Amino acid sequence: MITININGQTREGVDESWIAQRLEGLRRDDQSICVNVLVKAPGVDLRLTAGACPQGGSGGRPPNSQEQQVFKMWNECGLGSPAAVAPGKLIECLKRLGRSL
Repeated sequence: MITININGQTREGVDESWIAQRLEGLRRDDQSICVNVLVKAPGVDLRLTAGACPQGGSGGRPPNSQEQQVFKMWNECGLGSPAAVAPGKLIECLKRLGRSL
């Protein structure tokens, strides 16, 4: 299961139109964007971030091999940094992530 939170608004699953509208609306209003993605599947329980999210502490345990693969995929998508979040890139990566779970 993938749950997406963009600046405090949450949706379950990859709702492409909502993601695009939300990101474009925030960009149009010149607001910083913080995307949190909760990923829960057998053997995977992670929170991924993209954009200008506050940096907190770590989750308290090292990621297992499946979770390491998810982090690797996220970073390969270019979403593991505080740079601006492109809607198309985020949607593409979330779909890819969903297929791999």
